[in-house]
Amino acid sequence: FDFFKQRAEEGVDQLKNLSTKTSQGKLLEGLTDAASYTSSTNVAFAEGLTKSRNQLLYNLEDLLNGGGDVIEELEDILLQADLGSKTSMDV
Repeated sequence: FDFFKQRAEEGVDQLKNLSTKTSQGKLLEGLTDAASYTSSTNVAFAEGLTKSRNQLLYNLEDLLNGGGDVIEELEDILLQADLGSKTSMDV
């Protein structure tokens, strides 16, 4: 959840920047800054989700090819994928 906390703090900073730029008569510059920030954070977020998805799929493939205690290993994989303990236990 640190990711979301950091994004919230950055969002407040972006609003402050936009407010400051607007009061200085530089609305376009403030909007450009906000758009640039949004674009870069969206890319980073998408890349992070891609890594998480790929790791989850790799772990599931490894589980299905490996044997062992499938239920316990599946629970561990789901917890590592941040699906939460309730979802992991439900599965």
